[in-house]
Parts: sequence; structure tokens; C-alpha cells
Amino acid sequence: MINIVLVILGVIAGVFILVSGAMGIYPLHSINQVVLCLYFILIGLAVIVLEIAMPAAWVSWLGFYSRWAGKGAFFIFFGFLILGPAGYGLVAGIYVIVLGAVFIVLHFINKVPPPVPLTRRNEVSSGGAGGNYQRYNDQPASGGAYQATSPRK
Repeated sequence: MINIVLVILGVIAGVFILVSGAMGIYPLHSINQVVLCLYFILIGLAVIVLEIAMPAAWVSWLGFYSRWAGKGAFFIFFGFLILGPAGYGLVAGIYVIVLGAVFIVLHFINKVPPPVPLTRRNEVSSGGAGGNYQRYNDQPASGGAYQATSPRK
């Protein structure tokens, strides 16, 4: 149950990042502003997709997102980028930063399983394809041989 709440909070953070990008495009001040805002829009969309269903092709590039600490650092980074002095930027930035800090704290709590996208929750609990997603997370980063490990309890 808590994982579903965390996914919903992650989707909300993705929407905050996306809307921050959309709000910052107009009025045009510089090409840098436009590029940064388009970047926020793409990242916001990516966060929403990753929270709902992590495409298999993205797993190898975004493996950090399958760990609470990596996901938390990602959110803190973008939270500070969208942080504004007042109004929406302030609220959105603080929300994303605090959520990132919560994710980092969850990394150190052994009773909380690693994050799994919303559409793979049933597969993980039934031992289906989501199990492959979980086993990928246990693979060493150095590219060494895979050694099976039991999931954290």
C-alpha cells in the first residue's frame, strides 16, 4: 500500500517538474531559458512514465531510478533546479526536494522494498516478468557475473 502512495507522490513530482518547464517558456528571455524549460518538460514526462511503467529499454540507462537513494538524489537535483523565489516555483521545488529526501531515508529502511513501477507490481508479487526487473537491480554495476540474491524483507 505504501508503495502505491509513493508512486502517486512521484507522479505528482513529475507533474510539478513538467508544469515548471511549461510555465517558464513564456515570456522568452533567452535561448538558454527555452532549452532548460524544454528539458524540464521532457524530464517531467519521463518521471511520469517511469513511475507508471519503466520501459525495458530504459532500465539499462536509468538503473539509478530503481533504487530509493538514486531516485531521491534525482528528485533533489531537479527540485533545486525548479526551485523559485516565490509562488509555484517555491512550492514545487520544496515538494520535489522533500520527496527526494524521503526517498533517500527509505533507502536505509530495510522493511521497504525497492521501488517498482506501478504496472509491474502484480508481476513482482506473482513472480512474472517483474521478477526479472527485480533481479536486474541486484546485478553488480561493474558488469560482473550475476549472482542471485534473495529480495530484502
